[in-house]
Amino acid sequence: MLLADVLARALAFPGDLPAGAVLALIGSPCFVWLVRRRG
Repeated sequence: MLLADVLARALAFPGDLPAGAVLALIGSPCFVWLVRRRG
């Protein structure tokens, strides 16, 4: 979560990007990969 917050602040420097959006962008592909791997 801390990494997502740091990335959100770095990617949208003048503005503000919610850390949840960054976390969703990172976590969704990982979750899909885990589900497909389990079969």
